[in-house]
Amino acid sequence: MPEEITLENLAEKMDEGFKKVDKRFGEAEIHFDKKIDEKIDQLALAVAKGFNEVDERFNEVDERFNEVDERFNEVDERFDKVDEKFGNVNARLDIIETDVKDIKQKMVLSERHNDLKTRVDLLEEKAGIVS
Repeated sequence: MPEEITLENLAEKMDEGFKKVDKRFGEAEIHFDKKIDEKIDQLALAVAKGFNEVDERFNEVDERFNEVDERFNEVDERFDKVDEKFGNVNARLDIIETDVKDIKQKMVLSERHNDLKTRVDLLEEKAGIVS
């Protein structure tokens, strides 16, 4: 025959059932907390790894920029030397230009020379001078 259910028995059974449910919820909470902690740790490790990789890449980029800076410094030095040489060339060209002007002022053009020679030859012929 089935056991007689009284209010007291029912309360005890319900209390036992709630305790079992509470215990299971507690176990589930601990289990989920552990899983969440594991996932957070995994995520933290993945983020840290990603930051480390990015940091390494930035270090490589920094090294490349340093190399580029060094090369630009070398190019700047070479341009300074070229500027200096061009300054010397310009000074020499100024001197040559002055010399050419002086020569040009003192020089008789060949066309003018030939004209004058023809005229002198004509005058010598009229004057009876043999050259």
